[in-house]
Amino acid sequence: MSAIERGQPREALEELRARLRAAQEALDSVRGEVDAIVVEGSAGTQVYTVVNADQPYRTIVEEMEQGALVLTPAGDIFYCNRGFENMVRMRLDEVVGLPMTEFLAGADEAGLEQLVAAGTGTLETVLRASDGTEVPAYVSAGRFGGTPTHVCLVVTDLTEQKRQAAREALFAKEEAARAEAEAANRAKDQFLNMLSHELRNPLGVILNGIEVLNQTSSMEPGPVKIREIIRRQAQHLGKLLDDLLDVARVGQGKIDLRHQAIDLADVDRLPDVVATAESAFGGVAVWLHDHEIAAVAADNDAVEGVSRVDGAPAIPLHMLTLRDMGMPLGEGFYLEELAADCADDGVYECMLVAPALRATGGVGSPVNPLAMK
Repeated sequence: MSAIERGQPREALEELRARLRAAQEALDSVRGEVDAIVVEGSAGTQVYTVVNADQPYRTIVEEMEQGALVLTPAGDIFYCNRGFENMVRMRLDEVVGLPMTEFLAGADEAGLEQLVAAGTGTLETVLRASDGTEVPAYVSAGRFGGTPTHVCLVVTDLTEQKRQAAREALFAKEEAARAEAEAANRAKDQFLNMLSHELRNPLGVILNGIEVLNQTSSMEPGPVKIREIIRRQAQHLGKLLDDLLDVARVGQGKIDLRHQAIDLADVDRLPDVVATAESAFGGVAVWLHDHEIAAVAADNDAVEGVSRVDGAPAIPLHMLTLRDMGMPLGEGFYLEELAADCADDGVYECMLVAPALRATGGVGSPVNPLAMK
C-alpha cells in the first residue's frame, strides 16, 4: 500500500497535486509562450532557446503573395497576412475586427456567408480596397486547424489574369476583324476584275462602231461632233476601267508605275475649251492659258462673278477652271495680308501649301491654304 493509503496527511496529497499543476503550466508555457528556459545545474546556469515548431509556416503565410485570413463564425476578420493588407491597402490593426463583407464590391454577401457556414468551397468576387480600387479575386475556404469554428480563407488577386484575358480577347477580336477585312478586300478585287472585264466588251463594240460610222456615215459637222463625243467618252470610260484594274493590282501588290511628264497646256481638249470659254468670259480663259496660271484664288466669295459677253452661254467660272482646265479655284484667301507681308520683306515668291480638310460623304474637300517663304 502507498503512503497515502496508509493514512499519510492530506497535505501531502495537495502538495503532489500542486507540483503536477506547476509541471503542466511549465509544459504549456514551453509550447506557446516561452522564448527560452534557464536551467540551474552542476555545470552552472544554462539558457535554452525554444524554437516554435510552427514558425516556418507562419513565415510562409506572411510572405506569400496571396491573401490569407482567419474568420470568426460571424464572418469577422480574426487575422490576415501581409498579402491581404496589400490588396485592401490597409494595415493589420485596421483590418482585424471588420466583417469580411465590408471588402466586397459586388453583391456577393450571400455567397460569402454560405462559404463561411460550409467552411469549404470557392468564390470568385471583386474586393474593394480602402482607396476605392476594385480587385478581382478568387477566394477558397477551409477549416482552421484546431479550431473548427474558425474558417481560413486564401484570396488570390486575379487582376493580372483578367488583364491577360482582356488582351487575348482584344487580340482575337483584332484578328477576326483583320480576317474579315481581308476577305472583304478579296471580294472587292474579284468584283472589280469581273466588272472591268464585263464592261470592256461592250466598250469595244461602241468604239468599233464609231470607227465604222466615221468611214461610212455623213461627214457633216453635227454628226461628226456627236461621234467624236461618243468616242471620247467611251475612251474615258475605258481608262476608268483600267484604273479599276490598277486598284485591284495595288491591293495585290502587282502595280507597275510608269512615270511620264505631261504638259497640261497641251491637252487635246484645250483649244475647244478655250474657244467655248472665250465667248462666255470675254477672254478670261485665253488670258489664264497664255499666262500659264496654275491656280485662281480670290479674297472674297464672288469669284464666280466674271463679266460675260452679252448673249454668251451662262457657264460658271468653276466649270471653266476646275472642270475644263484642271485649274484649282480658291475663295476667301487672305490676299491683302499676304500682299502686305510681301511688301514688308520684299519677297514676292512663296510656296503655296494647301492640305485638304477631312471631309466625308463628298467627292472633294476644301483646303487650308498656307503661303510659305
